Amino acid sequence: MSDTIVNATDMSNENVIIDSSSQEVLSNTSVNTTDMSNENVIIDSSSQEVLLKQRQEYMNNLRQRQIENKKTEFVQVICRQTELTEEEAKYQLEECNYDCNSVLNKYFGVEPKCKKKSTNVNEIIYGEIRNLMDTGARRFRMEQEKAQYIQKMKEQHEEKQKQQQQQQQQQMIQKQKEGQLKLEPLEEEAISDE
Repeated sequence: MSDTIVNATDMSNENVIIDSSSQEVLSNTSVNTTDMSNENVIIDSSSQEVLLKQRQEYMNNLRQRQIENKKTEFVQVICRQTELTEEEAKYQLEECNYDCNSVLNKYFGVEPKCKKKSTNVNEIIYGEIRNLMDTGARRFRMEQEKAQYIQKMKEQHEEKQKQQQQQQQQQMIQKQKEGQLKLEPLEEEAISDE
């Protein structure tokens, strides 16, 4: 099998035609078409199909190798965790569809927990009623807590306002006491002017 590489870089007014009847040559044929100006590249479509098939085969082989590697890893994990041999571990994994957890659970005697759901129509109806009542009670409780919180905030706000008013009144009284001494002669003049 020979490699054919056609480089069409900086080719001016040249035609590159790849038309091979040999599949061996086409398997490693690549065309680099960078910086091509006024060139025509014609590639036989049968060569693309062959390349596509080879690529698919390569990808399938790669997947198969990856799957085999994973299976080998799982067997090694089971062997490390238990006292099973490789053959027994492989057999157990195949039985459990390569699920390590289920093999280990089976080996150590751990049974899966099954939740039984009520299939009785009456139980389903009462369950729905209970859910409805629980959500209604939850909403009512939340509304009550919200109303209490709002009431508490209002009371705190009112108390702050009262304190501010008292402080303002005290300040005004102090200012008036200070100002009365100064304002008394002014008030007498203002009254006499009227």
